[in-house]
Amino acid sequence: MSEWHVWTVSANKHNKINTFLSELPNIDSFIYPMSKKEYSTKKGKRFKDIPIYSNYIFIKYDHSIEMESAIKNCAWINDYIGKCSDNDIEHVKQQIGLKYDDLVAGTPIQKGDNVKLVRTPFSGWEAVVVNVMDNKLDVNLCILGTDRIIKCNKDDVELISR
Repeated sequence: MSEWHVWTVSANKHNKINTFLSELPNIDSFIYPMSKKEYSTKKGKRFKDIPIYSNYIFIKYDHSIEMESAIKNCAWINDYIGKCSDNDIEHVKQQIGLKYDDLVAGTPIQKGDNVKLVRTPFSGWEAVVVNVMDNKLDVNLCILGTDRIIKCNKDDVELISR
C-alpha cells in the first residue's frame, strides 16, 4: 500500500530530483512544496518560487528495501526521515502556491533564528539573531572570518530557519 514518506534533499536541486523521481518506476507521486515570493525590481514586481520546507521532499510509494535503495541512487536525495501522515500531507498540499509572506507572517523572529539580511549593505548575507528588542535586532554576521554584531530592523531580515 502506498504511503507518503519524507526524505531530505540537497538544496537547489529540486529540478534534477523531480526528473529523477519522474523516471523511477513505482513512485506514485511526490511533492516538493513551493510558495510564491514577491520581490521588487526596476522593471516592477516579480515572483520567485521558494521551497516551503527547504531540503525536504514528500514521496508516495510502497516502502521496501528495494525502493529505498532505488531512491538513494539519486545523488541529491540524502536521508530517509520516515512516514508522513495523511493529515500532515493534506496540510502540506494546502500550502502549495500560497504567498511566502502569508506563510511566514505569523512567525515572530526570535533569538537564535537564522536570517538572511535584505535592504542593508549586507543584503544576501546570512546571520544569527542574538538579541530582539521590539522591532530592532542584533544579528551576528561573520565578515572575513570574524563575527560582528550588526544592528538592524525586523524588516531588514528574512527568516531562514529555526
